[in-house]
Amino acid sequence: MAIKVVAVAFGGPEVLAVVDEAVPDPGPGQVSVEVRSAGTNPIDYKQFSGQLGADPSRLPMPVGLEAAGVVTAVGAGATGPGGPVRPGDEVILYRISGAYASQVVVAASAAVAKPPPSLVRGGRRSHGDRGHRGPRPGCHRGRPG
Repeated sequence: MAIKVVAVAFGGPEVLAVVDEAVPDPGPGQVSVEVRSAGTNPIDYKQFSGQLGADPSRLPMPVGLEAAGVVTAVGAGATGPGGPVRPGDEVILYRISGAYASQVVVAASAAVAKPPPSLVRGGRRSHGDRGHRGPRPGCHRGRPG
């Protein structure tokens, strides 16, 4: 069983519910991933709020489009963009459905190997630290002002 967040109606955060759901075995070309973190993006809210359409046949709607975690099982021929995917691989999942969950089964093509710390600036994840866009506001790094 996996814990999963779904929208049971269209609206604000009050329409989100936590449910238990059986996790199927991965089929051919699929992987099962234990989710360690999930991305939160404006598109998530736009989908469950109904801003992108409010077709009731889409309910209950799984929430979340990206996650990161560890592969727990693979189906036959599970190959991601970087090659074969194996149990134990740490991966980043992008453009999936239902990332707000403890376990997901997705197409292996959505699983990209997580880069090792040696390939990430400073040995830590740098997305959002503004290092690639210059200094943080208020940090002049020797410049006057």
